Formats: sequence, C-alpha cells, structure tokens
Amino acid sequence: MADFLLNAFRSTDKLEHLNESITVRRDILNMPGSQLTQPNIILPLISSLITRLVRLRRPDDLGEIMRLFPIAATDTCVRIPDRFTISCQWAGFARHTEHPSTSTAYDSAISLIQDSLAFAPTLEIQHFRLVSKQTDDETLPLDYASYQVYLGQLEQAVETLERGRGPLWSEMRGLPHVN
Repeated sequence: MADFLLNAFRSTDKLEHLNESITVRRDILNMPGSQLTQPNIILPLISSLITRLVRLRRPDDLGEIMRLFPIAATDTCVRIPDRFTISCQWAGFARHTEHPSTSTAYDSAISLIQDSLAFAPTLEIQHFRLVSKQTDDETLPLDYASYQVYLGQLEQAVETLERGRGPLWSEMRGLPHVN
C-alpha cells in the first residue's frame, strides 16, 4: 500500500499521497514483529521523509530522518555492504543539514569499510567490492577529515585519514594483481 501511495504521489505530485505513504510505513514499523521487514520499510521511509523535507522544510521530518538513519545503519538484518552505503548516505545528509550526528555517522561508515570488504567469501568478490565501492571507500575518510578540519579538529582529521587508509591497504595487499 505504501509503495502504491508513493507511486501515486510521483504521478500526481499530490502531497496527501506522500503523507499517507509515510503514515503507512510508520504504522508498519510500529507493528509487533516488524523487525523482519524493517530494512524494507525504513529506507523508503527515509527517502519519502527527505522528499517531504525538501518540499515543506518541516523540522520534525529532519528529526525523524536522523533517528531512522542509525537504526538502518546498525540493523544486523541488513548486509554489511548495504549498511556501509546507508552509513555513507547518513554521513552526507547529516553534514549537509549540519546535524549533530554527523561525526557519529562518519564513524559508523568508516568502521564498516573493512567489514564490507572482509566478509566477501572469495578474493574475486573482495576485488569487485573494492573496485565498485572505490568512490565511497576513498572519499569517505577525506570527507570526514575535511569536516573535522572545518570543526578545527586537526589531530582527529589526521587520525581519520589513517583509519580510512589502513583497511584499504590491508585488503589490497591480499588481492592478486589484476590487469
């Protein structure tokens, strides 16, 4: 039903369809046993809330988005590479909105860099993940360090660059040379 309402909003641009889609997803999250469907509900809910935030600038929507991002980023039912992607999105959104959770979001994403590579069962899959996530893996530590420099946290910025570089070099050492 929520997907139907979201598609109705996209087709008609009527906010009442978007609002109803958000309400349906919230209701599903509040149902007993919703942990099994939580990943499939939270991410579209975040997306819908962002759409509404852009349109209406409701501070409550920002608060809810920032409450949902950490839930999605730490949900053990979600695959680690997907949690890494969610954490990167959380960090970028938190920084863009100057939300106090920005550092926490960046820390979450950086801690998942190595995990997202290490849990691949074969070297080929590790290599694929390393290459496909290259943008996030490479830019995330730089983005976080630049944020820390902006805050005047120069020592932490250097530590962040080291934290981000270490897992990548560690994983790359274990991969065969590919042309």
